[in-house]
Amino acid sequence: MVALAVGLVSRAVWAVAAAALLLGTATGCGERSEPVGAHVSPYPVTVHGAGEDATVLRARPRRIVPLSAGAAELISDLGGRNQLVAGRAGSTAIWKLSGAELVRAVSRLSPDLVVASPSTAPLVLRRIKREARVPVYVTPDRSLRDVGRALTQLGLLTDHAVQARRLARANDLAGQRVVREVRGRPVLRVFLDTGFFTTVSTRTLFSDLLRLAGARNVVGPRPEPGPFSLRLLQRLDPQVYLATADSETTLRYLRRNPSTRKLSAVRSGRFRLVDPGYLVADGQLGPRVAALARLLHPDAGR
Repeated sequence: MVALAVGLVSRAVWAVAAAALLLGTATGCGERSEPVGAHVSPYPVTVHGAGEDATVLRARPRRIVPLSAGAAELISDLGGRNQLVAGRAGSTAIWKLSGAELVRAVSRLSPDLVVASPSTAPLVLRRIKREARVPVYVTPDRSLRDVGRALTQLGLLTDHAVQARRLARANDLAGQRVVREVRGRPVLRVFLDTGFFTTVSTRTLFSDLLRLAGARNVVGPRPEPGPFSLRLLQRLDPQVYLATADSETTLRYLRRNPSTRKLSAVRSGRFRLVDPGYLVADGQLGPRVAALARLLHPDAGR
């Protein structure tokens, strides 16, 4: 009987240890105390996004202020639209503010959490944390992997962890599928025109989606602000010319312009419009990368 009791105790100890290991693995993207009962809060939660400091929440945020369209979309995709107190349809005025005006506007909203993109000035975010006394989370957003990390961490912060894992996995699987479909095809040289020859660098989410879809952004990591040099664009000679649908750029205009009419993309007619939303990080990147792959390689996956 003693031997049997010892065996039962040993098995119980091993079961507890295995459960603890599984819980530790599941929260690898952030830290929080795990619930031990049906009514125990999962908070506090600690995650480290793209900002200078970790973000710590001690309770579920009821009032969230997103400082960009991408941040608002991420939270909405997670199921947190009702937690937003700014950034909903018809309430985007806060995104037009900067500096002290933005700090005062955030303070007036009395949020429990502020979600920003890396484009928000670090000095402004420090002032928001200090003056509004609110936790700030900065979303990583330069790649599909970054957005998966942002979804997972925001899911923990906003109490939508299950939906976050579902979205991140769906995006990851879609990316892997597209990579398989375009494997072995020539990597296409692409230029993106967001209006008046302004473009985006290779250190952006859109450029990462291009990479997954079997193409590369020709402009490099640090293009000059404003219109891209057309003389340099002639040397880079993109095979595909993409323009955002709100850019007002047309193939007819490019063919009439002496500086662009000899580009390979223009001469072959490989000009395509893309939704400007493709430049914004949100939870629905899987369909986006698949659509880009079909745009660039129409026969891929057949």
